[in-house]
This record gives sequence, structure tokens and C-alpha cells, in this order.
Amino acid sequence: MRSILIFALIFGLISCCKEENKDGLDGKWFLIKASGGFAGISQNYPKGDITWSFDDGVVNIVNNYTGQWNVSPATMKKEYKVVPTVEGSELHLDNDYFVNFQISKDTMLFNQLQFADGFGFVLVR
Repeated sequence: MRSILIFALIFGLISCCKEENKDGLDGKWFLIKASGGFAGISQNYPKGDITWSFDDGVVNIVNNYTGQWNVSPATMKKEYKVVPTVEGSELHLDNDYFVNFQISKDTMLFNQLQFADGFGFVLVR
């Protein structure tokens, strides 16, 4: 009986040690659409060609898309943070930032409104 109690206590401590992900980003996301820019481009991407993997303050972007109009970020690794604003939230990737950041269970939307010719992005799980 004592060993069961000790096991339950250890399991309880282990399960509560990791801080909960408050922004809902952790894990792999797939870029499926980019739109905007000076020319008004709307580009769909096959799910899996461009991945954004968020983990512990770092995003690893892997871009394997080889088709036309690749307006998504190149393969790179950057630190990220979500910054609350009066209008909602911003996603900061090192010195770049994206506004109108919205996330639901399976969809993430954000755009580069700080640029007149910025792009909007749609990612899904």
C-alpha cells in the first residue's frame, strides 16, 4: 500500500512539473495558404510541404515547396513569442512580427500588416 502511495505521489509531481502551453502553438503546423502582396497573390500549398514546428520558444520552419510563387519564409529556425496587444495578439519571430494573430484548435491565421505589401498566412495542424 505504501509503495502505491509513493508511486502516485511521484507520478503527480512529474505530471504537474511541465508548464502548460498558454498560447496553443506547440507542435507541428502546416502552411496551406499565403495571400496578399503588391500583386495580390493567393497561393495554396500542399499540406506537408511547408511545416512550422513550435517548441519551447523556438519555431523551426522547413520549406520544401518547389512550385511557383513561393512567398512563404525560407527554411530557418527562430525564437518566437506571442505578445498581447490592444487589438489582440502579435506573433514575434526574432525581429519579424505578424499581426492579427489568431489561433483555434486546428487553424492559425496571421498577417504582415506592418507592410503595405505584406502577406497573410493560414496554417493547420
